[in-house]
Amino acid sequence: MSNELGIELTKEQMNEIISLMKGISKLNLDIDEIKGQLQDISGKIDKITEQNIEIRSLLERILDAITNFFGKFF
Repeated sequence: MSNELGIELTKEQMNEIISLMKGISKLNLDIDEIKGQLQDISGKIDKITEQNIEIRSLLERILDAITNFFGKFF
């Protein structure tokens, strides 16, 4: 499969990947819990992004108001 993707792995690299995957399989990870955590993090990131957009919009309006105010004098 790696050849189909244009990727060439040495025997050492393949052994490292196999070793890593064996180590991961021994961790007894709960995939559903990990998915839930990732979804929670994603939701928080979305919320922060929305808040940043709202704050930026507010700051832009304040800056526009200040610019318009001083623009009347100059």
